[in-house]
Amino acid sequence: MISSFERVGEESRRGEPTVHYKLTFDSQTVREQLSDQIASGYVLVPEGAPASEEVDVWLDHRGRIREYTKSFPGESRRQFEFWDFGKPGSVGIPSGLQVRESTSTTR
Repeated sequence: MISSFERVGEESRRGEPTVHYKLTFDSQTVREQLSDQIASGYVLVPEGAPASEEVDVWLDHRGRIREYTKSFPGESRRQFEFWDFGKPGSVGIPSGLQVRESTSTTR
């Protein structure tokens, strides 16, 4: 559950206007507020879940997540970016690939 919600400000992501928010998730609030659902198995709180977690999200004018970043103790972080909504995806093929025949057979 979100225990705090802060609007950081307007920022651009990949040339698109977004609003940056800082969210705090609180597992103790989840345990207190959803104790019946947890007991019934509808909501799971992982063992060893941190008491609280902070994440940063950037939402565009349509409410889509454009970036999601979670920092961890030390200097590591997990960052996801989303862009080109509604456009066809593309996969780049590395140059210099060679085709080789398989020597195994499956039955």
